[in-house]
Amino acid sequence: MTNFTLYFPEFTEEHYGKDPFLVPFYLGKELKCDSINILYDRREHTLPKEKDGVHLIDIPNGHTKSSKWYLSYKVMYAYLWHHAKEIDYFMLFFDCPETRILGLVYKLFNPKGKCYIKMDANPYDLPDYNFHHCWIKRWLFGCFDKWSKKKIDVISCETQLAFQKLNKSKTSWNQWGKKLVYMPNGFDDALCSHFAIKEKNIVEKEKLMITVGRLGTPEKNTEMLLKALAKTDLKDWKVILIGTIQEDFKDTINKFYSENPNKKSQVTFVGPIYDKKELWEWYNRSKVFLLSSRYEGFALVFVESQRFNNFIISTSVGAANDVIQKGKYGRLVPIGDADAMSREIQNVVDGKTNIDVYKHFDVSVLSWEYRVKTVANKLINL
Repeated sequence: MTNFTLYFPEFTEEHYGKDPFLVPFYLGKELKCDSINILYDRREHTLPKEKDGVHLIDIPNGHTKSSKWYLSYKVMYAYLWHHAKEIDYFMLFFDCPETRILGLVYKLFNPKGKCYIKMDANPYDLPDYNFHHCWIKRWLFGCFDKWSKKKIDVISCETQLAFQKLNKSKTSWNQWGKKLVYMPNGFDDALCSHFAIKEKNIVEKEKLMITVGRLGTPEKNTEMLLKALAKTDLKDWKVILIGTIQEDFKDTINKFYSENPNKKSQVTFVGPIYDKKELWEWYNRSKVFLLSSRYEGFALVFVESQRFNNFIISTSVGAANDVIQKGKYGRLVPIGDADAMSREIQNVVDGKTNIDVYKHFDVSVLSWEYRVKTVANKLINL
């Protein structure tokens, strides 16, 4: 029996629709694994023992707070001591000392197993842990870096920018050679088919723009979007902002409406939408997706907006360049430039920008089933 296991300590219900669940689900199937497990640390929540054939296994206190990074996962080390030989493919998230040492422990007890790390990397903030001022510590950490790399079989990043930076990096920690592969985040086509959403073409869609995210957080920079909308004559278009709203951002929203009373019927905050079908129906109804973030990795909203043929207007963050493809599927604006975003929105409203850009677009290339093949083939051919 072939087993695929991911260790993701902070797994919760919200991850069912994200890569910590979907990558093991689709990658495990592509590798023809008989069982797929996700190990997590219960803390204050409980999960069902199984979802869609994936076994959810609670490792209580698997991640403990410790001043020593190599002791942070001591309960997980014990789990691997007992179960590593049962795991054919061991997956981890993030490239950091903690995950590296988990890979070492796994390979210690199962040298024939294969270890894979999904970096979930911000291309503008790649890791560099070899920072010790003491040359002895720096040398020891360099030895750990080289040794741990030998035990990791495949590592993937989500954006072309991260892939290029890692390949060109002069920092030893980031030098992976042929073990590094590019695998962008994908879309859950199986769930979409289950919902039987009747997908609309551009003519059937409404004059609607949406954004989705944690509104008011520093990284999402929602205030930039509001500044852009304040400067835009939306005419008969509407903008829907979907997501949780930070408490300290509510004053900014109230100020926006008091200064722009004509926008009350055009710009609407609808709160978070946890139901995927309901959320995807918003993408299906809208023509344009807006993103004003200061920084992102590969935000899942990019692939969701493309899957439902949304023209994208985004700041130049993370995977935006990969998705928009030099203006083919949207427009990029400088980070923090509300005037530039306003101009791009106004051009859409005024009909100056052609947003019917998906006529020959093959949505199957967005699916997780398609995208995990890169990693699967690498693991199989080791």
